[in-house]
Amino acid sequence: MEDYDEFSDEQRAELLEQISKAHADWMLALQQFNNAMDVGVIDDAIYLLNAAEMRFEGLMRIARRLRIVVGVNHGLNLHSHMSDRHNSPRVNSSFTRGSSL
Repeated sequence: MEDYDEFSDEQRAELLEQISKAHADWMLALQQFNNAMDVGVIDDAIYLLNAAEMRFEGLMRIARRLRIVVGVNHGLNLHSHMSDRHNSPRVNSSFTRGSSL
């Protein structure tokens, strides 16, 4: 397992970018699912939606381990506040499972 305490500021910034993209991909997949009409398209949309959600949640778990507090405003600009390493890990997020902005 990687030592998350040794992540550089650049790596943490990259993680925030990945989280932002993963959230956008998840919301796009949700929109595609909501607009799907054909059974085959619905099946594909479900697969893509599940994959996008799992990627986002995985990245958020990494952020928690890094003790990065992640929040999103409606413009999807992520910001981070590094908590003190002696504090317990926490992630504050306006994301909720299955929600859209």
